[in-house]
Amino acid sequence: MAFRYETELNQTIIDNNILSRSIGLRPSSGYSLQEVKGYFGIPDFVLYDLRKKTRKKEKLYSFECKLRNWKRALIQAFRYKTFSGVSFVIMDLDHVKPAVENIEKFKRSNIGLIGVGNDGEYEVFHQPEFEDPFTESMYFDLLYEIESSII
Repeated sequence: MAFRYETELNQTIIDNNILSRSIGLRPSSGYSLQEVKGYFGIPDFVLYDLRKKTRKKEKLYSFECKLRNWKRALIQAFRYKTFSGVSFVIMDLDHVKPAVENIEKFKRSNIGLIGVGNDGEYEVFHQPEFEDPFTESMYFDLLYEIESSII
């Protein structure tokens, strides 16, 4: 059964630790913020990897959630690469098929694609590679904000 609202999708992501699990983190190894404002768009989630000690820029992952509109999600997720080393689109598993049929667009843009079901199951259709954020100053501003909230 498909999600009716994006808030239901977001709650399922939180309840099942899908952000951490989808990138291979134990839930205790990640710190996430929701609806981070002021960084070239508003990602639904930003995940901070608490394990990374050597290559600092690998610490930030951004996620854009949509029920259906994969094209809009892809554009938004691409914008988040301004401050994030890795960016994903998360979609309702019942409506992810059109995005999967266009997986080459995700691969070319180096944007990950994850489908999530309302029972908490998920599938990673594309795992992107780390890239330096486009704008280093925005990356460091967000990193400072996150690290200040953890302490």
